[in-house]
Amino acid sequence: MLNNMSMSIRQMIQERSEKLRDAANLSAHEIADILVELTSLLASLNAEIEESDYWYRVLLDKKLTELGSAAKAKISAQSSDEYKKVMERKAQKEALIELIRACKYAIRAHSEEYQVT
Repeated sequence: MLNNMSMSIRQMIQERSEKLRDAANLSAHEIADILVELTSLLASLNAEIEESDYWYRVLLDKKLTELGSAAKAKISAQSSDEYKKVMERKAQKEALIELIRACKYAIRAHSEEYQVT
């Protein structure tokens, strides 16, 4: 297993996602630990989204100055690496939010199962 410092947020999300595929064999406590990690990753990802969005807006402003038309600037900027990074991170955020929801559901299911028995 890689050291967390050398792993990207994407890799860390993937690792937690793989653990959750076997949620039926995980305890509520283990799932809660993963939930805490995922929530922390969401905070880090939000910071990355803000950073990449800022650089995209800087590029968009530059393109607007160059091209003189907002529509042309937007089309040109949307074909950039900066835009690609923003969109990738936003997609990661959506996937991460779904994982967090799945954790909460699994914890609730474990809790209800425990109360029944």
